[in-house]
Amino acid sequence: MGLTAAQTANALSLTASMAGGATSQFGTMAKALHAGFAAKAGVLAASLAAKGATAHSDALDGPVSFASMTSDATKADFERSLAKLGNPWAILEYGLHVKFYPSCGATHRVIAAALEIRSAQNLSPQDIEQIDISVPDYLRELLPYNATEDPTEALFSLPYCVAAAFRWGRVGIDEFLPEATQDKSVQQLAQMVTIYGRQIADRTKLFVAGDPDTVTVRIRSGMTFSHGVDIPPGAPPRFADNKTVGNKFKDCALRGISEQDMAAIRDLIFRSNSDWLLVDLLSLLDRASNRSAERRGPARRQDHPVGAGGLGHPHQRAGILWVFHSIQGHQAASTRGQAGDQLAQTQYRQRPRLEQQTLR
Repeated sequence: MGLTAAQTANALSLTASMAGGATSQFGTMAKALHAGFAAKAGVLAASLAAKGATAHSDALDGPVSFASMTSDATKADFERSLAKLGNPWAILEYGLHVKFYPSCGATHRVIAAALEIRSAQNLSPQDIEQIDISVPDYLRELLPYNATEDPTEALFSLPYCVAAAFRWGRVGIDEFLPEATQDKSVQQLAQMVTIYGRQIADRTKLFVAGDPDTVTVRIRSGMTFSHGVDIPPGAPPRFADNKTVGNKFKDCALRGISEQDMAAIRDLIFRSNSDWLLVDLLSLLDRASNRSAERRGPARRQDHPVGAGGLGHPHQRAGILWVFHSIQGHQAASTRGQAGDQLAQTQYRQRPRLEQQTLR
């Protein structure tokens, strides 16, 4: 195929992601392909089986199997997991975690802490002299990027995410566009960040109640402000409300369709399951796609990888359907979770918001 040395290296690396998701791909385009690779493999396997292809019944959990090659799991472990499948569904047992920010979930606690300090103290980037953050030690390996101008790496950079929170007072899609990651002010703030890793007992959980990630800021007057967040916003029991989820949907959808079409889709998916059919949603998606195609014109339609640049492509429809299921699941999980975790939420609200001290 005439690949260069760099392209050959990328191709070989991508084969690793085709076999299974690897955190080493964080900060690269391969990370975004993991879900697609998994879905493609599932559809391909099902299609082959439907056409009569056969495979060994012990390939997943037998003596010489995928499980034995990649873990210490045994057949008994598989059986215990299968016994719990759907009994209950995880979304009802644990609740749905709606991501508030587009970056890696491991950055969300320090983002929330930084936003709280900025809001409570009305800080500007010019006020800040030093930023210290405390996170579990393993995140230093999981999120290896420091001050970076690369948008993909920035999604997995603790210094950049904290700097963006202090720079703009928000961390959304726009804060990871090239013009944002190359902003001089945010880069200066990222250079001020020092990461301190703390040892934790359980490395299997992304966050644990009572063990906060902490952001401490020293400003030029000599004062410091510190705030810790243990449960990121949007995760049980800090459930996202419908307004927040709706605003996130709006921010994403308006990048491809009109506000009128976005509002129609949003209003539909926030209604009860019994009030509408899937065909209603597909009809709205088709209409939004056609209008988007008309605005872009035939030249853009040919160049755009999804044809109209709207929501007509099956992959984008699938994305909207995923958002729909997430919202419906969020509503169901919130109803159940808020009742079961009322005490936990009350305790969370009663925690001190900020600690303030003066350097001597």
